[in-house]
Amino acid sequence: MKKATMQMLLQVASSYNILIISTRCATSCVFCSHHQNPPKVEAFYVEDINEEEADTLIEFLDSNKDIVIGESATRICEGEPFLHKDIMNILRKIRKKHDKTKIKITTSAVPLTEAMIIDMKSFGNIELNVSLNSSTIEGRKIIYRGRALEEAIDAIKLLNKYKIHYNGSIVAMPHLVGWEDIEATALFLAQQNAITIRIFMPGYTKYTTGEVPPENIIYELNAFGEKIRKHIDIPITIEPPLIKDLNAVVEGVIKDSPGFEAGLKSGDVIMTVNGEAVLSRVDAFNKIYAAGNPDITYHREGEEYIGTIRKGKKTSSGLVLNYDIHPRAVSSIKRTINKYKDQKCIILTSELAYEIIRSAIGSAYDVEIQKVKNKTFGGNILCAGLLTVQDIVDQLDILAEKPDVAILPSVMFDENGRDLFGENYMDIYTDKCIKIDII
Repeated sequence: MKKATMQMLLQVASSYNILIISTRCATSCVFCSHHQNPPKVEAFYVEDINEEEADTLIEFLDSNKDIVIGESATRICEGEPFLHKDIMNILRKIRKKHDKTKIKITTSAVPLTEAMIIDMKSFGNIELNVSLNSSTIEGRKIIYRGRALEEAIDAIKLLNKYKIHYNGSIVAMPHLVGWEDIEATALFLAQQNAITIRIFMPGYTKYTTGEVPPENIIYELNAFGEKIRKHIDIPITIEPPLIKDLNAVVEGVIKDSPGFEAGLKSGDVIMTVNGEAVLSRVDAFNKIYAAGNPDITYHREGEEYIGTIRKGKKTSSGLVLNYDIHPRAVSSIKRTINKYKDQKCIILTSELAYEIIRSAIGSAYDVEIQKVKNKTFGGNILCAGLLTVQDIVDQLDILAEKPDVAILPSVMFDENGRDLFGENYMDIYTDKCIKIDII
């Protein structure tokens, strides 16, 4: 890995409202993605930022958006924020500059101490995303290479004690710890009052060493989610979900939230918000979030219901929906197709997004949509963000008829149009003489 420049950190802060403070890790998980990359992938690390760098980066954060620490939307590898020796001072600086903005921190909870938690309580409006991949000593020793790291279990109990809002997440490793361990971990998080639980499919590549999950893990995981939702009464989402359409299905409702008080339940389908039809799950979520006391119609088991969610503008409803597609993306796709209506056009997308794109476009547009297999990473990698220029070239090579235009997802590329290997999408035009458009 290369060292990230300050310019890169500023770009992440200004574009994504993410403050990256360190790449150091506290756990060394057996499923760590950083050890499964192909050679020559452009990845970057960050040494602990100093006080001056923190001050500069904080100036680039937007008070009107959640401030995120411990996640990365770029090629900079995220680390454990609470390993940074000045983390609490950095949080104080953020709160001084952005006094009411929500701060969202992703952590393994291993380095969290009671003093830190009490300190965070005093800051107000902090929400943690806690990666607890097993709550049992046996499971944790398997996942963390022989170390139980029980400090995380104690920290979660303290988060509950001091009423710090947190979401739990689990990378499901049933082939290593068994489904019973994953269920026990979800139950523990529910008992410790997590707001929501996300359970992730374990990803692997052709470079993975050791035991890999079964090929049908995505289906097993989604079926497991359906099972445990029946006896765990907090929202549980599966990543990635098996989305086949754009119906705005409610996955769960946070207890005692405005949506909960309005009587919404898991499985309800939002049809309209303030009389306006919704296009997708994302559209429904955003419309409800933006509105004050939104009136909604929704379907439940074939019956239509009308209700009002009593909440302020731009505040949470407590409804949890899977992410499918933003209406702006749908409009952009349709505009791009119309731009090339007199030419043979093809949309190349990831295996995960294929059904979503098909549903969004419908049958009104004469355009071919194809899913691209990720040969670069291999394994069970299905997302668009890890596709490469070579994957696109390989897909174009097997087409019976060469298109005039290929439409590609922008998430494949950085701000300079380069993929994970530094290859520019214009190289496809050079190689194949096919016009490329990015959306």
